[in-house]
Order: sequence, then C-alpha cells, then structure tokens
Amino acid sequence: MRIIRVLALFAILAGLAPAVGAQEPTPISVAAVRHHGEGVDRVFEFDLANAGDAPVTTRGRLVVINVYDASLPVTIPVGDIVVPARGQATASVRWGDAPLVGQARVLLVLNDGRHASLVESRSFWIFPFVEAAAFAGIAAFVAVLTLGLMRLPKFLKTRVPSNMTPYVVEFDDTVVTLASRFDVSWQDIVRANRLKPPYELKEGRRILIPKHGLRRPGSAPDA
Repeated sequence: MRIIRVLALFAILAGLAPAVGAQEPTPISVAAVRHHGEGVDRVFEFDLANAGDAPVTTRGRLVVINVYDASLPVTIPVGDIVVPARGQATASVRWGDAPLVGQARVLLVLNDGRHASLVESRSFWIFPFVEAAAFAGIAAFVAVLTLGLMRLPKFLKTRVPSNMTPYVVEFDDTVVTLASRFDVSWQDIVRANRLKPPYELKEGRRILIPKHGLRRPGSAPDA
C-alpha cells in the first residue's frame, strides 16, 4: 500500500509538469501554516504572500496523506484565492474525515495559470487534546467516586454514634456481665449490636455499649 500511495503522489506531481516547464517562478509563497479542529473535522489554514506588483488569483488542491494509515491520499479542492499585490491572503481548507490521532502530511498545490505552480509540503500531528482532557477528567472522577464507595462500608462500620461507646470483647464477657459493668440493660446491648440468640460474644469482637447510665468499668456501684 505504501508503494501505491507514493505512486499516487507522484501522479499528482506529474500532472503539474506541463505547467511548470517554461513558466516564470510564482510570486506566491506560504508565509504561515496552521491547523485546528475537533474530532475528525480538521481545518488547515495557509497564509499566502504575494511578492509581485500585481494581484494574483490562484486555485488548486490540498493532498492529505495519513502517515500511519494504508489508505490512499485524499484530494481536497481549493477554490479561488485572491492575493493582493505585495500583500497576503489566507487559504482555508477543511478535512472532514481526519483521524482522531496520527500524523498527516499535506501537499498544497496552487496555480494561477501564468506562473509555475506553488507546491508546499508540511506535516502535522493530530491529537484530540480537548477529548483527551475530558476523558482524563471523567476517568479521575470515576476513580475517586469508586474509591469513596469502596471506603464507605468501612467508614460506616467504624463510625460510632454519639450515644454509644465502642468496646472490644474480652474473654468470658457476656451481655449480662457487660450490662452490669456499664449499668445498662442487656437488652439494650443486644439491640445496639443486633445480636441473635443465644447472644454469645466472640472475644476480640468490637461492639457498641449504649451510654444510658454509663459508669466506668471497675468503678464501684452507687450505694
């Protein structure tokens, strides 16, 4: 496919040969080149300068080659451009089927019918900066949201209500002994921790003790 593309490009240049033969050099030159656009819709802009003493009306075509694609070159017509004497004009060419990412080589061919053709070759890198930034922002938001959702159950599990006191079950602890130690009913401990019969407590388990009538462990009961 690369050979076919090269041959196609040579065919385009060969079509210029009769016009280039004995004609004078063109007074038109390319002063600046720009390209912009969104997605597959790209715009190439060429600032043309006229070094002659008379205005020049020129037309031609833009040949676009996608460097990393096996497709044939794309030819886009360029309408009449009037470049004033000793002045400048801008040629704007739209490429509506550009790749989202890649390198494009463009060949601008212009001729006014009196002078030799202008042939200007340039290369452009095409990268969707806006789309990439939007994708990165969305990806970062999703990552943060996912991390937050993953941490939420653990946060809710470790969160202690203001009317509860966390306690780690020790050996031989029961709801009855803890109720007596903390001066609350054993039913409150069962309800606070959603315990099921026979209400056994596993050593090392973290439970919540209601603060109703709470007194410090080991303190003597009121007389």
